[in-house]
Amino acid sequence: MSRLVIVFALLVLARGSAWAQAPVTPTTVTPEPVALTLETLERLALARHPSMTEAESAVEASRAQASQAGAWPNPTIAYVGDEISGGSVIRGGEHGVVFDQTIRLGGKLRLSRDALDAGVSEAEARRDRARLVVLTSVRTAFHEVIAAQLRVDVRRRLADVAAETRIVSAQLFNIGAVDRPDVLTSEIESTTAGLDVVEAHNALARAWTHLATAVADPALSPREIAGTHDSPLPELPRDQTLTAALAASPELAEARAQVTRAEREVALAKKTTFPDLLLRGGPRYNRELLEVNNTPVGVEWSVEAGLTVPLWDRNRAGVAAATSRIAMTKAAATALELRLIDRFATLYDEYATARRRAEAYRTEVLPKADEAYQLYLAKYGEMAASYPQVLMAQRTLFAANEHYLDAVEGVRTTAVMIQGLLTIGGGGIQ
Repeated sequence: MSRLVIVFALLVLARGSAWAQAPVTPTTVTPEPVALTLETLERLALARHPSMTEAESAVEASRAQASQAGAWPNPTIAYVGDEISGGSVIRGGEHGVVFDQTIRLGGKLRLSRDALDAGVSEAEARRDRARLVVLTSVRTAFHEVIAAQLRVDVRRRLADVAAETRIVSAQLFNIGAVDRPDVLTSEIESTTAGLDVVEAHNALARAWTHLATAVADPALSPREIAGTHDSPLPELPRDQTLTAALAASPELAEARAQVTRAEREVALAKKTTFPDLLLRGGPRYNRELLEVNNTPVGVEWSVEAGLTVPLWDRNRAGVAAATSRIAMTKAAATALELRLIDRFATLYDEYATARRRAEAYRTEVLPKADEAYQLYLAKYGEMAASYPQVLMAQRTLFAANEHYLDAVEGVRTTAVMIQGLLTIGGGGIQ
């Protein structure tokens, strides 16, 4: 009986040592000839995602509106008739055409175009923000898939060990080497480990769905994905990262463009009542017999010129409203910057905590958990430790690996969000 126990212990020891030495690599799900890379997924998302089409169309629309704002008013052409009579002298009177043209003075067309050019800048900032939201979604989903694949590997190995332990425990019970509680515990452990594998596979399927929707390709099939948790963790110095994020934030760029537009609208509002030049004129044919030798007058020209007079409407309320919008947009930009700083603080806290946790598990917890597991296995083989002690050490080792994967995923996803220039708030990724 003791020989069988030793054989069982050596078998479990070999299994545990093989697991401890094997590198953790992503699971290959439905392999295809070429593994998906993050760069490939980013290009696919930028080319296919509807939010990019929407944002680009908004930019083109804003540019068209700005161009239209600088166009001259259309002229008016009309028929005119005067002194229409059937007499022998009047002979039907005067008939002709007249043209009306309004000429905007005071630079109103230029000011209007300048105001809408700021609107183009707003649309471009929104497009840049949409681009970063798409890329941040793809990068986050990419790391989610990698972490989910690694969890499948870890839980599958635990399930293999638990299943083998269950079989051997039953054999040992048959010869009286272990007690019934040990057998029941091994059966519970095996069933739980199997359920954990199912949960991991479901999480992997969910992660692939997130990735497929992030790249706007619902037909994207699970396959090998190029990426590993062993690559160096991103290092983000706090102050430099915040400064860079605020300087390049598309949300702040949009807010600043709104301030610029409000300032230009004030200049336009002040010029709205500036006099416009009104021109009117055109040729006509006078059929009246008023010339020498009793001939018709013939072709005549009429010309009128005038100016609009800002007598009743000085647009004071319009200027006041535009001035108020400057204060409003500046306050909104300042409030947005404060929200971004607060958002950064939350994200950076998550990033720094996860990074410290990942480093601690990699350098301290995992090596110690593995050593404890190996020691208990060796003692169990020497009949100096009980099976529950081995089981507890095994659970601790696998739990430490899962916690390590959680921490690594947390580091990478929060770093992606921070490096995404804080676009995850206000309608972006949550």
